Amino acid sequence: VENMARFQTRVQDLSFLSCKEDGGEVDCTNDVLNLLREKCPEVLPMMATSNVFPPSGAGPRGMASKYNVPFLGAVPLDPNLLKACEEGRCFVQHFPKSAAVAALDAVADSIVSALPVENEDDEMEE
Repeated sequence: VENMARFQTRVQDLSFLSCKEDGGEVDCTNDVLNLLREKCPEVLPMMATSNVFPPSGAGPRGMASKYNVPFLGAVPLDPNLLKACEEGRCFVQHFPKSAAVAALDAVADSIVSALPVENEDDEMEE
């Protein structure tokens, strides 16, 4: 599984910094979000995406191929996933609209497909 290679969050959940000439930073999140609310509110629920850890070479998919193991999928970076894990909460239930939910579901489906799992109906017939 490609572990959190891509950061993905709604624009309204981002923080914004302005860089000063002396190298310092000033938090301008409220100013930017207020401007977006006023001028283009349709942007706020959009997803912002960035490749935080760009793959080198063939990336995780290439590594899986090299070692002859299945590539199960990629999960985007979502700070709420870590938060849910730390709090012992089900991420999928608490953050159902996160882009990571579909990715986790796909990884789970890949694992089920890759494992020799017997159908419950087959067990009952025996």
